[in-house]
Amino acid sequence: MQEVHVVLWQSFANFKDECSLRTWVYRVAHNVGVTYVQRRLRAVNWIAKKLPSSLMSRLISESPNAGWIWSD
Repeated sequence: MQEVHVVLWQSFANFKDECSLRTWVYRVAHNVGVTYVQRRLRAVNWIAKKLPSSLMSRLISESPNAGWIWSD
């Protein structure tokens, strides 16, 4: 949430009246959230590639719903 406020503050000068303020704030918040998730997945994948395959297999078997995080 704080990151959204920072981005809004920094980019308010770029706001144009082509859309409503509400729509613009929503898009900024959405983009900040998507960027956050992408960065987290990249970090998890980087860590996963450094782990031994036996440990990765164990982690995936213990958390079957989280296997998509480590796939390429």
